[in-house]
Amino acid sequence: MAGFLFTVGGFSYKIAAVPFQVWAPDVYQGAPYSVAAFLSVVSKAAGFAVLIRVLSLFHNVIPAWELTLSIIAVLTMTIGNIAAIGQSNIKRFMAYSSIAQAGYILLGLAIATKAGIAGIIFYLIAYLLTNFGTWAAIGIHINNTGEDSIESFSGLAYRKPLLAGGLTICLLSLAGIPLTAGFISKFYLFQAVIMSGFNNIWLLFAALINTIIAVYYYLRVIRAMFTINNQQEGVLLMTQSSSIKAVLAFTGFMVIFIGIIASPFISLAELGARNINLPDITTPYSKEFKFISK
Repeated sequence: MAGFLFTVGGFSYKIAAVPFQVWAPDVYQGAPYSVAAFLSVVSKAAGFAVLIRVLSLFHNVIPAWELTLSIIAVLTMTIGNIAAIGQSNIKRFMAYSSIAQAGYILLGLAIATKAGIAGIIFYLIAYLLTNFGTWAAIGIHINNTGEDSIESFSGLAYRKPLLAGGLTICLLSLAGIPLTAGFISKFYLFQAVIMSGFNNIWLLFAALINTIIAVYYYLRVIRAMFTINNQQEGVLLMTQSSSIKAVLAFTGFMVIFIGIIASPFISLAELGARNINLPDITTPYSKEFKFISK
């Protein structure tokens, strides 16, 4: 049990889960946006990949597995979402968003089923694309204006509509709005929670409440972009490298594409979860879900 708790603690620091998340906001704010993007996407995805492989070894020997990870998951998503509401700096905002997203992903591990692991893998695919697109848009804005406050995004939709449109798509995906990859990934993961048993229903309710909270603060940034601030009307955006623009365009397209046609990515996630040492609980709605997603 001691080894299990120390292992969970070490990985919690890696993925910025509660109670080891306090480093993330300061590091994200102080680092260049490219480094912050790497930490929030690549580093977190790698952390979860190793976390799944290692913690699955404890499943049959640690009775407190599910309860421990469930508590960490709920606390992580709740603290991350609540803290994000009052942020004025876009980097700190994204740090708390990343913490909250880690809580959602931990749900798939807390329920201890292969369906949950498949949900994690699919969620990470959607999260990787969405977050890279978000950070690309933020990077373009910071490079061009030198500002990283949420208020500095005021009127962006009127000055650079394509940039604002790409950022809006990615933020809506992070919030879990339909027709985006974020919505399908949340739906698929929450479905795995439902089918894991009645004793995990409280996890679903906690996740749904947190999703509502998240919609509020993501829409706050979107509202700023479509609101004209007199102090921002004269700001002129400079040109930006084509590579970052290509990243934003590609990720924005993929976020919508996966939101409409998710079946191939779901199959890939299920294939990745096949050899994990956890109970094989399949959902009776998987075929219907894949049909709808096509």
